[in-house]
Amino acid sequence: MTLELNEEQRAELARLRALDAKQKARVLELLENTLSAADVHVFLTLDDNQETVTINYLESCKPNKVIRVGMDNPMAMLVDIFKSAGRDLLEEA
Repeated sequence: MTLELNEEQRAELARLRALDAKQKARVLELLENTLSAADVHVFLTLDDNQETVTINYLESCKPNKVIRVGMDNPMAMLVDIFKSAGRDLLEEA
């Protein structure tokens, strides 16, 4: 069974995906600023498909950490980041 979307449904889906990507990018920007204020210096990057967040550690030799966030809303994305990298982020402080 295939689900076929009409033009209006495709446009709405594209709008919602764009909104989700914008919200996630804003949350990551604010999280980066918050972590920096706590002396945790990282770059947080959302990939082009909004499927993963990559954490680049700037002051340690830790390898980059990639976290899947494709089906997450912005709050669930934060939970996944802290569940996956919380200890590493704490060690960066």
